[in-house]
Amino acid sequence: MRLFEESLVSRLQAALIGKHIDSIELSTHGLGVLIADIQINCSETSEANIAGSDYTFVEAPVTGPWGLLLRQMVKDVSLDSPSVLRIQLHSGDSLAISTIEGLYESVQFSYPNDGDKFVMDIY
Repeated sequence: MRLFEESLVSRLQAALIGKHIDSIELSTHGLGVLIADIQINCSETSEANIAGSDYTFVEAPVTGPWGLLLRQMVKDVSLDSPSVLRIQLHSGDSLAISTIEGLYESVQFSYPNDGDKFVMDIY
């Protein structure tokens, strides 16, 4: 849909730093991550560096110890490029989420509702 913006990084830094990864969901066509009350769903490539090894997730089936990211605390959020957002963890592990410019959405960030309104960023 569109590339990541610096304003997203600022919003995610404020919301995620110091919080733990509560859930990792690997599905047929995407990766879901829940950190505190922020749900991230990615239908493009996701990469993780876990214990010094690199793992890539495009679609199921997948190998790799993705569950080792659970309960790890977020240290920082940054852009590797306009198409790659990186979540750095205190352990040294990291998660990189990719988006592409195109007709369909690649990544959705769902935030807590604002009253009766849904709050999302869609890329």
